[in-house]
Amino acid sequence: MQRTTLVTAAVAAVVSGLVVWFAVSQSGKVTILSPKHDFGACTPAKCDVKIKFICGTTSPSPSTCEPYADLELISVQLGHIIKFGIENPAGATYIFDPTDGINVTKSLSGNPFNGYFDCHPQPPSSTAPDKYWCEVKIPHGTAPDVYKYAIHIKTFAIVDPWIVNY
Repeated sequence: MQRTTLVTAAVAAVVSGLVVWFAVSQSGKVTILSPKHDFGACTPAKCDVKIKFICGTTSPSPSTCEPYADLELISVQLGHIIKFGIENPAGATYIFDPTDGINVTKSLSGNPFNGYFDCHPQPPSSTAPDKYWCEVKIPHGTAPDVYKYAIHIKTFAIVDPWIVNY
């Protein structure tokens, strides 16, 4: 019995070592992109959110980069205007999708929120916007809630951070 346990432990150690060796030797082929997760409170005078890119290589492209909001969670009140702007990586020029560059998609509580956020490209007639504005129209007395919004940069997958009313 002791011999079987010893052999099993030795085999497990060798297999574990091989798995670790293989994972380490292949690590140059796998890149995990992890943007900084930050939060901020908007004020009536200032509510700027930068859309940045984290890239796995020095050649930015939709297959090697992921957009993210520098403030993953923002808190707002009625009358605030959230100004989203793209900070392109060197050598690239990306734009918001003109039809749904920024789009509030759901309320965490499940409560209806139609009309709470009026989002559009800046200038409004732009067909290649690198700026999007959202006017916050949450009525006074509305209970605090969390809203998921989508960032849609043309040719990239949609990214979805959060807005909180307080």
